[in-house]
Amino acid sequence: MIGKASDIPFTGGNQRVRDHILVLLSEEFPLTPKSLYTRISKNGNEVSYQAVHKAIQQLIGEGILEKKSIGVQLSQNWIHRVRDYAFTVDTIYTKGKIYKLPTNFDKPYSLSFNDFSTYVVWMAETLRDGKFSNGKTGPIFGLFYHAPWPLRFNFIDFELLRQMASNCQTYGVCVCDMPFDRWIANHYRLAGIKAFKTGIKLKLEDDFFVVDDVIVRVKFSTETRKFMDKIYSKITDLKQLFHYYFTEVDKKDPSSIEVIIERNPTMARMIQNQIMQYLDDGTKK
Repeated sequence: MIGKASDIPFTGGNQRVRDHILVLLSEEFPLTPKSLYTRISKNGNEVSYQAVHKAIQQLIGEGILEKKSIGVQLSQNWIHRVRDYAFTVDTIYTKGKIYKLPTNFDKPYSLSFNDFSTYVVWMAETLRDGKFSNGKTGPIFGLFYHAPWPLRFNFIDFELLRQMASNCQTYGVCVCDMPFDRWIANHYRLAGIKAFKTGIKLKLEDDFFVVDDVIVRVKFSTETRKFMDKIYSKITDLKQLFHYYFTEVDKKDPSSIEVIIERNPTMARMIQNQIMQYLDDGTKK
């Protein structure tokens, strides 16, 4: 049982009729308008049946409730939107001040992450918004050991990936060709990333992103690399990711990631050319 109305985040001390409806349907569903009216009245609230019925119709119109054969219940789409929104806001409030960027990268600038999923989501948002290139949305090039994907995945992250791919032409290659790397590569393509290839023959210690003449170097600790190898070798789809994350990853994430950003036109061109050569060498994965 969820608890009293004041325990629900979207309600306050003086609940409106619609708040009572949301609280009740969070605990039991579906319920008819008459049942909702009876339960609200039982709790000592002076409310008319007409007011309850009107509030239900408004909530249906807003996509918060959905009709069922024997009443109404919370919309699954609305529940997912609330969850995803809360996750995004939490990331902004807990991490946003820590991960602010300078106005230019003429001098190397570094950031540290101790959570792999936070790093991946932050990087995707930063690339999408052109924050490495003064708001410009030019091509993005990525050179990776493992294809990046948040382990604490929720579906708003795929929309973020789609937005990034839509805003910028994106090209990438990665050294590993483990089951999860291949699954990620396929979903990169579905999201609209221009080209991505796994299993390239290259000795690579750090990951690199290149945007214009800015290089983003990502250094993973030895423990983080081992942690990623273990996960990427086992996961073949989203269902396995969810299972593995909730049973093991959340308790054992040893992530230690350093991101170093600097302007280096010569090295940026070299990495871009290297990535395009791997993509154009006639083999595709």
